[in-house]
Amino acid sequence: MAFNKNKNILARFCVIFSMTLSTLGFSLRLHYQLGSKPTNYKNADFVVVDLFDTSASSVQAIQKAGKFVICYMSAGTAEKWRSDFKSFPKKVVGKKMVDWDGEYWLDIRSSEVMKVQKKRLDLAVKKGCDGVDPDNVDGYQNKTGFPLKSSHQVSYLKNLAKEARARGLEIGLKNATDLASGLVKDFDWIIIEECYKYKECSRYSAFPKAKKPSFIIEYTKFSQSKCNDAKKNGFDLMFANLALKGPFKYCN
Repeated sequence: MAFNKNKNILARFCVIFSMTLSTLGFSLRLHYQLGSKPTNYKNADFVVVDLFDTSASSVQAIQKAGKFVICYMSAGTAEKWRSDFKSFPKKVVGKKMVDWDGEYWLDIRSSEVMKVQKKRLDLAVKKGCDGVDPDNVDGYQNKTGFPLKSSHQVSYLKNLAKEARARGLEIGLKNATDLASGLVKDFDWIIIEECYKYKECSRYSAFPKAKKPSFIIEYTKFSQSKCNDAKKNGFDLMFANLALKGPFKYCN
């Protein structure tokens, strides 16, 4: 486990203890709340917050409660509302994402893209995040405007993981269905969206088999049968709305 040197001692102990429980097969709980100040995370082990919208003091407050703070960032798209949007040269900004206004796919083959991501990782360190949640890392499966291949995506993700660790940050994989089994050694946990909806949860099994925290988010109503199935297969499941602003429901 890698940690920033200025972490609260209690928070560091709790993070190590939580990760140890995971390797022993104990269930962990994820609290994923973007767009607003995190609340009701008392019973969670991992708390995901927005890298840009969350202050360093808020990160520290969550850590003092003994939680592992994961900072969300988009690694495969440029979001027009972000303060660093203009840092991406026009040549690396591609087609709009479907259903997400103001968000555009990036040419992850470009060193200019990685340059911006490195600065985001630096910001995560500055704010005291324990780890990062890089989203939208499946551009090769979408109409991005660039001839991206899975090999480009794998290379980009491994490089991103290397840069995160060089800064003392943990890093998780987000979705990336077809790549998950081959990247399990490079990432510390996985967060999966709607694998029950798309009937593909088994394709992420490499992570729970490796005793790494494996979280599923379903944007639908609570289902005890899904909870039972997730637990049986080593996943931790939560239910939320698509905006990730609450309310949230968790499996027992």
